[in-house]
Amino acid sequence: MKGSSAKNVRATINKVSADKPSFDWQAIIKWLKKYHIIDQRGYLNNLDGLEQIRQALKEQDGKEPEWLKREDLLEQRTLHNQSKGKKTRYITNSDIGDIRGIPTREEAEKYFDRINKEFPLQTWCLVMMMNYGLKNHELHHIEKITSEDKESSTEFGWVYVAGEWRTKSKFEHWTFPIFPEWIKKYKLKEDFRTNQDLLRKRAKMNIVSAFDKTKKWKGDDPNDRGVCDNNSYLGNWITEQLRTKLPKFRCRIPDAKGVIKKVDKPRDIKPYDLRHTWALTVATDKRWSGVSDGEAAMAMGNNLSTHIKHYQRWISSEAIRKKAKSNINFRDYLD
Repeated sequence: MKGSSAKNVRATINKVSADKPSFDWQAIIKWLKKYHIIDQRGYLNNLDGLEQIRQALKEQDGKEPEWLKREDLLEQRTLHNQSKGKKTRYITNSDIGDIRGIPTREEAEKYFDRINKEFPLQTWCLVMMMNYGLKNHELHHIEKITSEDKESSTEFGWVYVAGEWRTKSKFEHWTFPIFPEWIKKYKLKEDFRTNQDLLRKRAKMNIVSAFDKTKKWKGDDPNDRGVCDNNSYLGNWITEQLRTKLPKFRCRIPDAKGVIKKVDKPRDIKPYDLRHTWALTVATDKRWSGVSDGEAAMAMGNNLSTHIKHYQRWISSEAIRKKAKSNINFRDYLD
């Protein structure tokens, strides 16, 4: 299991161990409702933890326990989904979590220029994330920015991101810079190796065997690609830097329709907001009008449905209107 999922399961196991509910399904239901209402995310997390307990007991005993059946857990999961759907069906963007901060290029450059001299590593990390749409932990795993090579048909400025054996992305992918000028301005390519090596020292990767996660990955087996099992820890390094060490990075937050109002007060930016900004920039900036939603999703390591659900939902109605009409012209056919 990946770090965040394993963390939730461990939390459930610890609570079950401490509370010691009876080995009876109704007692388990009562225990579930002790901590969360059925439509809350925590309720689902505890269901996930109970499912892991069920699987472990089934593997140990050869059959699932009568007091913890898969069909009962699935029924609770269905009720959770139905309750959540009824509660949020008509609430705009209720399914995508917290509102994201979307800094403009000008706001971002003003901040990066202000901190670059004192915090060069942190600046490199944040600029890379916004320019390439990266997740925090992917900074540890990406390969160096490509150089132009006509013989191999390699173009300048792209970045390779490994798939789920090293990152939280479903598949390996290539991504491109939304502001190519930043590669030179912030020495992203020039200082790549220095900064990535330093980042890996500040937050060390734990690469284990894909076949036995209790053993370190040696790299001598071509069939064993090695799995990183502490990506949540790696990603938290830059989050904590921005939260506790760096000057505050503030900008206005778009409302539920994706509109930024000048009267709104600026709010603190989080590192993941920069990945979100990449997606919205590709979707609305005229320079990237030739990039389809599918291509943008691939560049982020997502499938199309995930991309639309989690990123494009904050595009303003006006931007949607302009994009829909940008490549369509039927005026020549009018009388």
